[in-house]
Amino acid sequence: MRKRFEAQLSIGGIPISEVKIPTKTRDEFPPFLRAMQYIYCTPEFNEKVYQLLENKISKGKKKTGRPGMNLWEIFVLAGARLCLNTNYDRLHHLANFDILLRQILGVYRSLLKGKYMNIRI
Repeated sequence: MRKRFEAQLSIGGIPISEVKIPTKTRDEFPPFLRAMQYIYCTPEFNEKVYQLLENKISKGKKKTGRPGMNLWEIFVLAGARLCLNTNYDRLHHLANFDILLRQILGVYRSLLKGKYMNIRI
């Protein structure tokens, strides 16, 4: 069963709307992340994206089963792969270690008491 997005923040979580994305860069990835942030923060775009994803991914499937990635994570990772024109190995690396991408995904935990809560190094 795919959920849209967990709105409840856990301890050390950063709201997607408050993620600081650099503006002065020649890389193509920060503008993509800013676009994802805009889609997430704009209710009409957010609802349209979720409706499209639910129709394409969840249509005709039972509402039971093991929880996996939510629809927001699928959308952002698919967009990141297309934006960077990269392979799944690099996308896997970015999803695990790129702090900005993890913040936009909503899975990054900030520094608490000198240790990362969610990242193993």
